[in-house]
Amino acid sequence: MIYTIHNSGKTIRGFTLVETLVYIGIFIILFLALTNAILVVSNSYNNLIGQRAVAASILSTYDRLAREIRNATSIDTADSVFNSSPGTLAILVGTGSNQITRKFYLSLGGVAVSDNGVFQGNLTSGQASTTSLVFTYLTATTTDAIRIQMTIAPTTTPSQSITTYDTFVVRNTYEQ
Repeated sequence: MIYTIHNSGKTIRGFTLVETLVYIGIFIILFLALTNAILVVSNSYNNLIGQRAVAASILSTYDRLAREIRNATSIDTADSVFNSSPGTLAILVGTGSNQITRKFYLSLGGVAVSDNGVFQGNLTSGQASTTSLVFTYLTATTTDAIRIQMTIAPTTTPSQSITTYDTFVVRNTYEQ
């Protein structure tokens, strides 16, 4: 309610102290609700970006590993580390004088690739951190396969890790 006071021919209009405090209280409540909504949306956005980075890293890593394992001439069991994390997978690619040893291993939170000991790059993005990488060597009479277990998390929210599994057969070793 607005009060009008007549003082010396002047009209002064204003609110009471109680009304002013009520309006300030309502404003503070609205401000806190808006701030909370902004924080919730921001956290949801960061989680979405983190999950997208993890999904992209998983896809690119498994795509490259699948292609390389399937096209390998053989698995280099002497240079590989199986059934433990961090694991290392060494495969032989090419034939004769063009044969190289390609290694996949965990380095600084990412799956790294090297050819004959020369670092080629990371398969995972910088927005995702690989915390565990386990290679398991599976063999039958004439077939070789590699099972991969990888745990990866976004760097923004590392508590949201995802563990994935996949198995790839070396193409030239299928049983007949």
